[in-house]
Amino acid sequence: MYLVSTPPSRFLNDFLNKYARMYPIDKQCAKHIIDQTIQHRRASKRYPVPLPQYTVEQEDRWYASIQRGEPDYTIYDDDYAFTEMWVCWAVYSRNYLRTLLKPFVYPLVENVKTIADLGCGISYTTAGLKQLFPWSEVVGTNLEGTKQYDFCSAMGQSYGFKMASDIKGLGQVDLVFASEYFEHILAPITHLENILTTLCPKFLYIANSFNTCSVGHFDHYSMERSGTLKQDWLPASKLSSVFNKTLQDYGYTRLEIKAWNNKPALWAKDGGNDVTVENVPDKSVPVAKPKK
Repeated sequence: MYLVSTPPSRFLNDFLNKYARMYPIDKQCAKHIIDQTIQHRRASKRYPVPLPQYTVEQEDRWYASIQRGEPDYTIYDDDYAFTEMWVCWAVYSRNYLRTLLKPFVYPLVENVKTIADLGCGISYTTAGLKQLFPWSEVVGTNLEGTKQYDFCSAMGQSYGFKMASDIKGLGQVDLVFASEYFEHILAPITHLENILTTLCPKFLYIANSFNTCSVGHFDHYSMERSGTLKQDWLPASKLSSVFNKTLQDYGYTRLEIKAWNNKPALWAKDGGNDVTVENVPDKSVPVAKPKK
């Protein structure tokens, strides 16, 4: 099954069955949460669809913990936290991978040999990256000791990617993929600098939504190395410009890939060695099948 070209709705039941074999869940309850959340994400302002009660309660729990100055990271291992991760794949990340397939984008990155999918959720994006770049070593990162990490490890055995608990030990990475990732980091600029100096990526493919409210997103971010909530913090509305300026300061250039709503952004070290959208050839995109 090619994950990028197959509508997620076609294998949602397969996903829920896989997850239920590892953890006790009510599959119908999970499907309801997923379906209503997707409807909410895709609804227009004129005809809004409310979030499911579970998601509302989780958001309230998260933002209350921020107000106390004690972020409640246990939300990531809640019994139904995986539902939001599926929604992120179905609504956002899958489309970001499809953007990579554009004939004037794929040749820019087709020769990458190592890929890191940061904060890989339930790892369908990680598996999709492995299918798009079958010759590359693909690694997903996640919180070790959580349900999602164990599920991702099982997915990795089927699709041929590896898992890591952090970026230490990954070495130099050609392509860093980060979809809705930095919003979950209290000190994202410090973390970005650590990524740039530790992984030295040639490309970064990033989709940030700092201004959106969601479980795990902060409403203000620390600019301190210590990562506190109390000193030198920046409102979410101002973080994108600082984030982009940091990438530029480290020698990265944002390439024009004609993505819808300018998202995600493809950044290249030193301008991608002068490779531009205009002078790359149109090539076919090979994909690999998952292991049975």
